Amino acid sequence: MQMKAYSERELIEGLRKGIDECIEYIYTTHFPTVLHFILNNSGSEQDAEDLYQEGFMILVRNIRRDVFEGKSTLKTYLYSICRRQWLKRLTQDPHRKNSFVDYTSFETIPEEEGIDIDEHEQKLSRMDNALVSLGERCEQLLRMFYINGKSMHEIADVLAYTNADNAKTQKYKCLQRLKKAYRDI
Repeated sequence: MQMKAYSERELIEGLRKGIDECIEYIYTTHFPTVLHFILNNSGSEQDAEDLYQEGFMILVRNIRRDVFEGKSTLKTYLYSICRRQWLKRLTQDPHRKNSFVDYTSFETIPEEEGIDIDEHEQKLSRMDNALVSLGERCEQLLRMFYINGKSMHEIADVLAYTNADNAKTQKYKCLQRLKKAYRDI
């Protein structure tokens, strides 16, 4: 059975009023995107289902409280809620923390609705390109510190720096190079 297509306005009103068809439409249409993200970032199908349920409830609550302003699509908004929730779980789970693949998702997305998702994704892509242009050693150092949350002592051990202070100095130099590379891209 084919579902009726709804406009964004119809879906928002449907969620606000609790119309089953609108709820089912959003729930089934947008789940595959979240499932793909979770499966590619250390999660299981069960994790995706649980997370999507939570994200969906946040979406409905935000619509009913008029937090959602419609500056992005429902799909984008729901995805960003789910992504943010998954990142919180990953950073709190020591067994999965370092197995995260899509590091660009660690970029903070404000809880409020006032950001342009496309512009945000372009900036992340630009940052990724700048990071890769630094060379393997700088890229590895910055990822270990900012993405994996490693201490300077751990980084010094892994990258064979003489001590944590030396690793910290290198991190500073790499950051300066990253800023320049980002501006030049």
